[in-house]
Amino acid sequence: AIVLHIISRYTAFGRYVYAVGSNERTTRLSGINVDRVKRRVYALMGVIVAVASIVQIARIGSMDYASAGSGYEMDAIASAIIGGTLLSGGVGNIFGTLFGVLTLATIKAIVTAARLNDPWWQSITTGAMLCFFILLQSVVLSMRGKRKTTRATTK
Repeated sequence: AIVLHIISRYTAFGRYVYAVGSNERTTRLSGINVDRVKRRVYALMGVIVAVASIVQIARIGSMDYASAGSGYEMDAIASAIIGGTLLSGGVGNIFGTLFGVLTLATIKAIVTAARLNDPWWQSITTGAMLCFFILLQSVVLSMRGKRKTTRATTK
């Protein structure tokens, strides 16, 4: 997380990634090679997935290739959204996502401690948290938009 934070915060590549995520067309018009940035991001994610796979194999002791990561995609998306990453792109950070991971893990531990051991309870709580945080993001963004238009009209 620290290495990715340094890359995203203090390098041109990190700024390019945020720019592509925010508005791909504008980024392309500003002279940044969007396709090259995307290829580098995909390559970086491939390395991260490889490391995560090795850790998972070491933790479990074996790997079923057909269903090894089944269900993790929802947790990854939920963690990013809970951590403050916007669905529209261009806003978010590594430590926010790390906070989202910890929050989601805590909620899942609470659900397990409440003896709601059926797998669908985990999905229901994850979905409810997603809905709540997406709604919260919408409210915050609409308030920001109203604040900006109020400032523009008063000047």
